Formats: sequence, C-alpha cells, structure tokens
Amino acid sequence: MDQEKNCNKNQVNLQELFLLLKRNVFLILGLSLLFGAAGFGIASFLMTPVYEAEAKMIVNTKKDDTTGITSDQIISAKNLVDTYSIILRSRTVLIPVIEKLDLSMSYEELQKMVTVTSVDDTQVMEIAVRDPDPALAKSIADEILNISPQIVMDSVEAGSVKTIENAYLPEKAVAPEKGRITILSALLGFSFSLVLVMFRFWSDHTYKSEQEIVQDLGIPVLGVIPSTQSLEKAEQKRRKGDRKL
Repeated sequence: MDQEKNCNKNQVNLQELFLLLKRNVFLILGLSLLFGAAGFGIASFLMTPVYEAEAKMIVNTKKDDTTGITSDQIISAKNLVDTYSIILRSRTVLIPVIEKLDLSMSYEELQKMVTVTSVDDTQVMEIAVRDPDPALAKSIADEILNISPQIVMDSVEAGSVKTIENAYLPEKAVAPEKGRITILSALLGFSFSLVLVMFRFWSDHTYKSEQEIVQDLGIPVLGVIPSTQSLEKAEQKRRKGDRKL
C-alpha cells in the first residue's frame, strides 16, 4: 500500500515538472537562443581567428646499402617519431627559427604554437603551426623544415627526416570553432533557464488551486475569494454580453 502511494506521489511530481516546463517553454527556448546567439557573436567578432599551417616529414632509419628496407627498420622509424617530435620543439630548433625570422617572441611562446604528431601511427610526422597571421604560421613551418633535418641527423645518429609536403598558406581559420561555441552557449542558456525556472518554482510558496490546499494541509476549502484580475475579466465579459444584446 505504501509503495503504491509513493508511486502515485512520484507520478504527480513528474506531471508537475512536465507542466512547469511546458508553462515556461518560451522562456527556456528564448534563453537558449539568446545564449547561443551571444556565443556565436563573441566567436565571430570578439575572438581573434587562428590559422594553422601544416607540413609533413617522413622518418627514415639508416639502412645497410646491401639490403633493402626491412620491417624492423620501418618499426624503428615509427618509434623514432616521438623522439624527433621532441627535437623539433626543442630550443635547438626553435631558437634558430626565432633568430632567422626575427620573431618578437620567446622560445616558450613559439613552442606553444608548434605541435608535432604522428600521422595514423606511421613514419610520417605532421608539423602544425598556429598563429593569427597565416603568412607567419607558414613561414615558421617552412623554417622548421629547413633547419630541423640537419639538427636531427646530428642529434640522432640512428636515422634522418625528409620533407614530403611543404607548408601551405592557410585560408580558413581553425579557431575559434564557431559551431561548437554556439552549441555550448545554447546548452549553457538551456541549463541556466532550467535552474531559473526551478528556483522560481521552489521559492514560490503560494497555493495555486484548491486541490493543492487539500493535498498539502488535508483540510477542506470552505470558500474562495476571487482575485481582482478574475473580477475584472468577469466584468469585461459581462459588458461584452450586454453590448451584443
């Protein structure tokens, strides 16, 4: 019996919640659209676009001239990608890049702009440089390609790297991601609207109907005092009826 009462109570609560959301659907949708539009506007007009220039290099291992490339050498080359990526982002490579291009930035600032990753777990490394200036991003990537091969060969005697794809001038910005920011902003607005609706609901301790009084207090309602608005509406209806007659 008690379980049946609890089930009925939970069902009523869910019904109340559904009705509450239904009554405030325009507020929820409005705030979600407002936050989404604000996020899109910020991403489009207030955030600085960032461009990415990419180049690719292949890692090779020293091989015996009398034999061809073996599977062991390919595996060794793959393992060297992580080592080479550290070298390409080290002071040994990036400080000469700063000096060559006469960049007004520190080594730490340039290092944050450069990423080196393996392409699909192969011997190929992808060097990506991000900067608000697409031409500068390309220049930095090109200079890394020029400087790094000799430094790698001097540092790691087990192999070498060769350029297989030069950097190109990026035309489209990779950041900020306007679509992602817009969706996240809309979700933030949706969450905020739900919190606002629930706060208004739980902070309102007034009774809305006779049923709520009977349910909550367990006492019968002897009479209902009409509100001023209901009286005004009734008076307006009466006047309209008189005019029709």
